[in-house]
Amino acid sequence: MSKLSSRLAAAAGLGLFLYGPAALAADLAPPPPPPPLRGDWTGPYVGGVVGGACFLMDYTTSSGTDPELNGCTAAGGVVAGWNYQIGDNFVVGAEGDYMWAGRTARNHLDASWYDANNIGTIRGRLGWLNGNTLFYATGGYGMVWGKMGGLVGPTSIPASDNNRHGGWVVGGGIEHAFSPELHARLEYLYGSFGSKNYDLTVSTCATPTACVVGLNMKHVHMVRAGVTWNFGTLLW
Repeated sequence: MSKLSSRLAAAAGLGLFLYGPAALAADLAPPPPPPPLRGDWTGPYVGGVVGGACFLMDYTTSSGTDPELNGCTAAGGVVAGWNYQIGDNFVVGAEGDYMWAGRTARNHLDASWYDANNIGTIRGRLGWLNGNTLFYATGGYGMVWGKMGGLVGPTSIPASDNNRHGGWVVGGGIEHAFSPELHARLEYLYGSFGSKNYDLTVSTCATPTACVVGLNMKHVHMVRAGVTWNFGTLLW
């Protein structure tokens, strides 16, 4: 009997060693679920963009001509905005950007040119998130600051004038999060910015309004890449 008692005691000890923690854990209440977290995309961001912009324009003078003035320019600048993630798959936000550009278009036949010195937009964004990649649409208000010039009058005197065009922009893009902070994007924007008058009057113009040019900025196409640093993980 003593050998049997010893064996029973050893078996009981082994069972307690193997199954005791599991049985004890089963008796305890499960831990509470973690509090809901904001998405990694929620929060402000800043960064830079670089790319190109192509302008399709025409202009009207007192003689009634309507020649084309088309061309492209490199452009680059800064971007900033705020994202808010809704659930697992949707991101809404707002952003603004400001880019510097250069010589844009030249009409050699009429010795005229246009420089889009600066381009800025303020837009909303709405996107669908698939893993770490956001596919988004965007739209809002845009403005182009620039200078038009040419050789005017019977003696081809150089003249130029500055003005700004306001209009609308729409587009879309793809943005990928390489980490919660570091994002990269590729996007396309289309804009139309209407007509503005440029006063190229010189002393040899027939009348004070003969050399006032109406420039119609009909179509603007912008393609650009960018990198942003997102601060959501520092705030939430």
